[in-house]
Amino acid sequence: MTPERLMRLYLNEYASEPFSGRGLPPFEKGGQGGFVVGMNMKIPLGPPFSKGEVKQCNAHLRMVQRHINECRLHVSVLAEAMAEAHQWLPFNADSVQHITKEQLRILDQVAHRFTKLQGTMGQKVLPTILELAQEPIASDASFAEKLNWLERMGALPSAEQWKKLRTARNAIAHEYPDAPALQAGAINRFLDGATQLNALYEFVGQYLLAHFPNIVSVSK
Repeated sequence: MTPERLMRLYLNEYASEPFSGRGLPPFEKGGQGGFVVGMNMKIPLGPPFSKGEVKQCNAHLRMVQRHINECRLHVSVLAEAMAEAHQWLPFNADSVQHITKEQLRILDQVAHRFTKLQGTMGQKVLPTILELAQEPIASDASFAEKLNWLERMGALPSAEQWKKLRTARNAIAHEYPDAPALQAGAINRFLDGATQLNALYEFVGQYLLAHFPNIVSVSK
């Protein structure tokens, strides 16, 4: 039994006490290698589950919590920056040629947090959901295949939306020195994408809360 499988059993089926935030509960001696303390059903640690694997399980849980907390930080800062940006949206061919230093600072902040949030979600949170759910997806599956799988699971509202958000982020990096209307459109689409990305994370967060409530509640 893998650490991820034991953690799933604890979080979703056998826990008798609210999760304390210290990782998995303490372990007591007895049976084959010991039992989890405070559970309605005692799950032996080994064999085939060893105490070393329990440590891996604890480490895996802490890692998930760190990823969620990291995303929450990006979402919070991104929302604050977007609240400021909405005061002077949308840009047009004229206003985009007179962007102030303050507006540029906010746009840079949005771009930075957008990139960090999508990166953490794509590289850490979404793959971890597949692991926790024990989905039988191939280990060498492409990211696009993982996105489609997550959508079918209900963990992601739209795989296509995720790809469009990446495109919007890339578009703002281009320079449009002789086409202010194109530049204004790219910025407007990107800022709209930032709002969508925050909403997408909230959707993923609701999925985690519904399926792995102890992980999410501990991370708040």
